[in-house]
Amino acid sequence: MRRINGMVAMFAAVGMMGLVSVQAETRPTKDAKGSALGFRLMSSNPVAGYDKVTLPSDNSTAYVSPRPLFTGSDVVSTQVRDGSGIEFTLSPEAAQRLTTLQGVDQLALYIDGNLATVSKFATNGGRVTVMQLNSSYTDRVVKMLSGVRPAPTPVQASALINVVPVGTENGLYIVDVFVEGVTSLRTYQVALTVNGGTAGQFVREDVDIDVARPDYVFAELDVIEAADQVGGRITSVLKDGIVDRSEPGYLGTYTYRPSSEATGTFEVAVEVSSKTFLADSSNDMIAYRTGPAATFTVSQAPTRRVDPK
Repeated sequence: MRRINGMVAMFAAVGMMGLVSVQAETRPTKDAKGSALGFRLMSSNPVAGYDKVTLPSDNSTAYVSPRPLFTGSDVVSTQVRDGSGIEFTLSPEAAQRLTTLQGVDQLALYIDGNLATVSKFATNGGRVTVMQLNSSYTDRVVKMLSGVRPAPTPVQASALINVVPVGTENGLYIVDVFVEGVTSLRTYQVALTVNGGTAGQFVREDVDIDVARPDYVFAELDVIEAADQVGGRITSVLKDGIVDRSEPGYLGTYTYRPSSEATGTFEVAVEVSSKTFLADSSNDMIAYRTGPAATFTVSQAPTRRVDPK
């Protein structure tokens, strides 16, 4: 177990955030025809260097190239085919990439960095025809390429960050943090917030990541991790690779001590802000949802134990 305190924790956390980008910074939007639309090669079978994803249509597994075959910026013109497909005429640079394709006939459509749908495609010189798009996606792509940005389609996040009350020990109240239902996880940062109580405060006394736990989300893998005691954040990043986790994976532990006058029920919850994020191997943010708060009822605050000398 490695614990980083004081200024060391602050520098470690800042360095980590620089490595993975900051969630509060939005993705660049060059223009409506730019990187908001991306078409990536997709395979039903594992391909070296491809990212493992869960398809939104049926929750099955597929593998997509880490970089787009072409984006909206590469499109010169479009033509809708029978209302269920689009023919794209590409720039010379993008058209050249088509000449290297072999044995791949599926594309994954990404909108604003999120996997929207998949479809088959065919090429003809510098043109690509994306087939089997339903009318809603066809309409949306055409509008975005013409400069119209429709309201984004809500995405139900599969990743869940949970706080779980562990209990009390020597006057401390302990909670563990877990994530589940996440794919392609490389980096996480989490902060918690405290609300409630009738009187007094529920004071954070320690934050820690026990990397030796067998249920640690990055167990037995090479990581850089930090516990920021001042800012109350836990951060960990894989040096290489990604992790898929359907069952709960441990992220870290928080301990609290009630102030001497504290009474009532206090709630400890995930802080939904730039302090909490999940990221994949490309440093793209992974959507997440949060579970219920952990609750602790204090009727009479315990006093700090004094060790005999």
